[in-house]
Amino acid sequence: MKEINVQKGKKFEDEVASLLKLMGYQILRNVLLCGTQTDIIAYKPDIFNNLKLIVECGDRNTNIGVEIIKEKA
Repeated sequence: MKEINVQKGKKFEDEVASLLKLMGYQILRNVLLCGTQTDIIAYKPDIFNNLKLIVECGDRNTNIGVEIIKEKA
């Protein structure tokens, strides 16, 4: 069962990365950031706007709550 969830999660992460690419972002996957593995870092190299998105994907049945988000920050 866990293997199915891992495959499902990987597929969800791939879909999110593909959507971000379609929106013009360049993608880095599974980056170690401040000691924590991050699923996706998406950025648009632009001389006027240096925007980076840090994306943690989770395909879950329930809401995760604010505490987990704060923990990742």
